Amino acid sequence: MEQATSNKQQATSNKQQVTATSNKPETHSPKSFFVKRLALGVLCTLLLSMALSACPEGGDNGGNGGNGDNTNGGVANNTGGHLSLEVIPTNKPTLSPIDKVATFELKVSGFASNDAARLEGPGIVKVTVQDGLWYRVDDKSTTGTTKVFVLSVNYDGTKSLPGAQAAVGVELDIKNLPKDHRYSGGIQTTSIDVVDGKDRNRPIPVTKDNIQAFNFYTTDPNSSHARGQHYILTENIVLPSVAQGKSNWTAIGSISYGAGALYDSFDAFYGSFNGNGFTISGLRIHAPDAAYEENNYQGFFRALSRDAVVENLGLLDVNVTGVNYVGGLVGHATGSVVRNCYVTGKVTGVNYVGGLVGLSPKPVQNSFAKVDVSSTGNYVGGLTGSSQTVQNSYATGTVTSTGTGTGTGNNVGGLTGYSSQTVQNSYAEGTVTSTGNNVGGLVGQNYGYGSGGIVQNSYAAVKVTGNNHVGGLVGKNYGAASGAGIVRNSYATGDVSGNEEVGGLVGHNYGWDMYDNLNAGTGVVQNSYATGSVSGNNDVGGIVGWNESVAKVQNCVALNPSVYRKTGSSSPYIGRVAGDSINNASNYAFLNMSGPISTQSSAWSGQGSTHRNGQDMSGAQLKAANSFQNVFGTNGPWTFATGRLPGFGETFAMPSHIQ
Repeated sequence: MEQATSNKQQATSNKQQVTATSNKPETHSPKSFFVKRLALGVLCTLLLSMALSACPEGGDNGGNGGNGDNTNGGVANNTGGHLSLEVIPTNKPTLSPIDKVATFELKVSGFASNDAARLEGPGIVKVTVQDGLWYRVDDKSTTGTTKVFVLSVNYDGTKSLPGAQAAVGVELDIKNLPKDHRYSGGIQTTSIDVVDGKDRNRPIPVTKDNIQAFNFYTTDPNSSHARGQHYILTENIVLPSVAQGKSNWTAIGSISYGAGALYDSFDAFYGSFNGNGFTISGLRIHAPDAAYEENNYQGFFRALSRDAVVENLGLLDVNVTGVNYVGGLVGHATGSVVRNCYVTGKVTGVNYVGGLVGLSPKPVQNSFAKVDVSSTGNYVGGLTGSSQTVQNSYATGTVTSTGTGTGTGNNVGGLTGYSSQTVQNSYAEGTVTSTGNNVGGLVGQNYGYGSGGIVQNSYAAVKVTGNNHVGGLVGKNYGAASGAGIVRNSYATGDVSGNEEVGGLVGHNYGWDMYDNLNAGTGVVQNSYATGSVSGNNDVGGIVGWNESVAKVQNCVALNPSVYRKTGSSSPYIGRVAGDSINNASNYAFLNMSGPISTQSSAWSGQGSTHRNGQDMSGAQLKAANSFQNVFGTNGPWTFATGRLPGFGETFAMPSHIQ
């Protein structure tokens, strides 16, 4: 008992007093004995606590008894004073020049409640990132024994990273932990997808969450590199609605005005954009004032240059208004490729206006536009205002050019206003109306030079109205050199009306007569037919209105219900096949075609296949076996069936006027 009393006194001197001391003599009552045993227990507990607090921590979380072995997917075990760390992504961990921040929650559990509440700052967290990234850690919340931080990992896109993923390591800094807390979970490692867009195999994702950042990034005048990178759409996007007459999009690319070709311009977009089969809806651009140069080049893209590629993209319900070079997708596409794209909606401008592309000197392939196109100028088309090559594409809708000034409303077509290389395997449906010249259901003007200017394997089901050089398929077919200016294996079914040089297929067919020598390869219309009514004041024909110089019409069939001069006209230049024609061969016409003036039917038959009226073919002859094969041959793209009109992969019922 004396020894116990001595220990009690020693403990009292080392700590604050645990039990009150007393000068009264000791007694041995049962109560006194219980109190002494309690004091002895308290003393032992204090001594054990003092001994443990004196133990060293060690450099490797020593003394944790191995309880920090991480077997729970990034969460270290927590027992007593041991802390656990959990790394939780709060957004999709992908970094790019337009998604510059990936965020994570860092959940640290196991604090004594007063320590968690008292802990300030992110000093207990250690983060490791690779070169090219930087980070910051911020406090977020405290709940009971848990502290939550926010880790932000940033990438500015200016440095190429060595791989497609970047590793981020997170651990707790044992030197900064509160007293009596331990952590043995080690480094928690997570990976972040990183794309810089400098390689087409690592395109930058465009999403509904970053579409506006993408627009800002690619239109910044100081970020020319952004317009040379590669992008991919990863989901359907609906742009925010805006009031009528307002815009929700800035056309991609910053145009430098003045000298210099767009082909070499860093201001235009020269990278790639893969729509990946997804759509963007509700594009609105309102830039009608011609006083501002920046209102030229309007569309989802202002301009494409160099080797830019835009593909696999759909734009729905667009409403784009600009001045010159206006398209639903691209205003000006120089040195680029547009393929597998489509647009629906409305496009308005002055010159070079198209439902898909305003001006495209490079190919447009496997694309379509269901767009109403309006213009007050020249070079206007349902798909492109002007283009070199259009392949496997189509346009439907209304195309209108209502310019009132001299030289306006020219080169207007249901598919393209002007073509200088090839239009093939394509078609247009709808209406085309213009106050100008060179107006066609498919192509306004087909201009051939060298071996270019070919329209083939195509058709137009378009009602066409224009002034001069008006055709159901091509307004003007111009052959400027050997092998150029050819319309073949095609047809038109719409009614055609104009002033002069009006044809059911081609309005004006021109072949270049070089040094007064016949140039047999220019200005050729062959192996084609037309079924719509044709009316005009001068040079009016069921196939061609005016066949000029050395131009030729051969192996064609005029199936029009009527070809006639408008009331008041006395022009003699009218014919079932061609209004004014030379160099015709093997052409045929429906025997009961009405004409040549609107108020009477005329018997203009029996003049032979080389005449502008063509060889007679009755309804019965047209419906007979091999009737069209005998004219077109069997080696072309046509599909034939007895008693039906030929087509491409299909045939059609004869028009009701053919009996």
